[in-house]
Amino acid sequence: SFPVIRVDLNITLDLKILVENPNHASFKHGLGNSLLTYRGNQVGEVNMDPGYIPAMGSSNLSCRLTLDIDELALNMAQLIGDVLAGEVVMETNTRIPGRVSFLGGLIKKHVVAISECQMAIGVPDMKIQREDCKRQAKF
Repeated sequence: SFPVIRVDLNITLDLKILVENPNHASFKHGLGNSLLTYRGNQVGEVNMDPGYIPAMGSSNLSCRLTLDIDELALNMAQLIGDVLAGEVVMETNTRIPGRVSFLGGLIKKHVVAISECQMAIGVPDMKIQREDCKRQAKF
């Protein structure tokens, strides 16, 4: 008999994402985490480095995306259908713990920034066509 061989395939990408903060409070955050799902199955995870986003400003956020190709392959028929239709819809669930500062640091409050997003990625241009996000801050 032949031995059973199992192959796990992951792809890891280092990303820089521009994050804009329209609020009047700065946000100093710790390690963040985002789960990426496709048709209800977790297919990836994003780990975000700690950082600082100034009030009414923006910052580049370094993060690492790991895609689990084996999980994506479980929905290969649907994925091929979505690609042929011109877009792939995915969801993200993100939690970033940190601290907001008001009045030049005079007032500080611990907070967890939470967002749940659904996005449609165009094929073949790989640009986000639509995005619907629900965001909240838990103090």
